Amino acid sequence: MPLIHFIIPSPYRPAKDIINSEIQREQQFDTVSLTTFVENNEQLLIDEQKNVYHQINLSIAAGRGIVATLLDGGRTAHSALKLSLNIHTNPDAVCNIKNNSRMAKVFQKCKIYADEINACIKQSYLWRNVSTLRLNINIRVQLQNDPLALSFSEKLLNIGNETIPLHGDTQCIKLLDNLCNMVNTKNALIESIFPNLQANYINHAWLPERAILAAKNIDVDAINFKIQQSLPGNEKLFKSIDPVIDLDEAVNYPVEFLNSLDLPGMPPHDLRLKIGSPIIMLRI
Repeated sequence: MPLIHFIIPSPYRPAKDIINSEIQREQQFDTVSLTTFVENNEQLLIDEQKNVYHQINLSIAAGRGIVATLLDGGRTAHSALKLSLNIHTNPDAVCNIKNNSRMAKVFQKCKIYADEINACIKQSYLWRNVSTLRLNINIRVQLQNDPLALSFSEKLLNIGNETIPLHGDTQCIKLLDNLCNMVNTKNALIESIFPNLQANYINHAWLPERAILAAKNIDVDAINFKIQQSLPGNEKLFKSIDPVIDLDEAVNYPVEFLNSLDLPGMPPHDLRLKIGSPIIMLRI
């Protein structure tokens, strides 16, 4: 009960200290818009999708819970759990959440176990209770009605379903000769995907149809650098701003260290662009 009820002066406290904004964030859902979204899109599901959709709803109704990605309003694990930046190299790393903090109150209301976070789900004893639901129909291929896309989709499914025999003693699969076109150099790859780039880079309908994917950021940066050099005009440098949210941790994580991090899915600290360079905007 507030001190004012006992005729005792209460100290001034900002509203943010009284209201747990973290709990509010997790509970603020626009149920009206979400209901409208479900009503509009539920009827668009094909039979295979409806089967998965109904099984998930039954699981939720039975109180067995659900784990999913790309939920509306979701956050990354590093943001939500306050994971250490060196969690991959430090076996003793812990979540930076204080016992009486707002985020601690959120986790106290969650139904979750520490060993589920600490271990890969497939190595957990819980894995035997997990139901795997699969979607095998490629909706994009059906909508485009492209025979080549259908053939490529089927080959990818064969690889995922392990129906392609393993090659020799390597226990690896051999890519089919007609699966893709092979090139020997990065320059040949760039020319294959972006032919006559200097003449076509200003064509906004031509650029979105092309992309080069790579497994490592270092390869992405090298390819981007080569493509940038071939574009006309002057290069501009954009630097990221990397502060530490908790000021008490500023000594442990200096700005120079944050600038040196190269995280998957995130742009580099030094982003070099030219006018006409295609970019992807991220909302975090």
